[in-house]
Amino acid sequence: MAYSRSAWGGQVAFSASYLDYGQIPGTDENQNATGNLHPYNLYPAVTYARAEGERWRWGATLKGARETLGDFEGSRAAYGAGLDAGVQYQPAVRNVGFGASVTNVGRQFTGHVAGESNGPLPALLKAGLFYHPSGRNPLVLTADVEAPAYGQPAVAVGGEYRVIPEWELRAGTRWDADDLRRVYGWVAPGASSSSRGGEAVKIAAGTSVHVGPVDVDYAAQWWRELGLVHSLTVAWAID
Repeated sequence: MAYSRSAWGGQVAFSASYLDYGQIPGTDENQNATGNLHPYNLYPAVTYARAEGERWRWGATLKGARETLGDFEGSRAAYGAGLDAGVQYQPAVRNVGFGASVTNVGRQFTGHVAGESNGPLPALLKAGLFYHPSGRNPLVLTADVEAPAYGQPAVAVGGEYRVIPEWELRAGTRWDADDLRRVYGWVAPGASSSSRGGEAVKIAAGTSVHVGPVDVDYAAQWWRELGLVHSLTVAWAID
């Protein structure tokens, strides 16, 4: 949920995201039922963004986090805060642009369980570009390079096509070194079973529909353990 309005020469937004994992059966080391757990997370944020002339745009988000693993002995709410910031540059050649961002620059203040150590959030540095093929303004292609502080670098590519002004289609994929190693494990004769796997089909697809003041965004991705995972966002602009 978010609210945005013009202020201080730019745009200010207040938002909050809530993630609920539902009821999860709890068991002890002997697989005896101990009751249901109900993990959930809450992320409030405030954002400011503005354009500097025709070439540059920048923005920053200050966000908080409250996460809980569920109601069990030793569990407690974990709190943290972080900063996201980004910049975009579009040269005189209007069909190409560049951007860079850094996310999760911050710290976890309290742990999810008693005795859990605190530390920095998993920061991520990203840079990329977008490109409109000549004469095909409804089509935009994107490529990003991601460098996480605690993980494998990754490359993401995608595309979006505007069928009509009110309807867009998009798809993309993201790969890191572990993903490539797992693919090799599946196709290479004699590869060890430990090199096979991967939790998700490395492609996601979605669509957006705009009807008056209402925007609806939908995306889906297949995960081995979870099945088809859906994402749905509904936005309503109020003048």
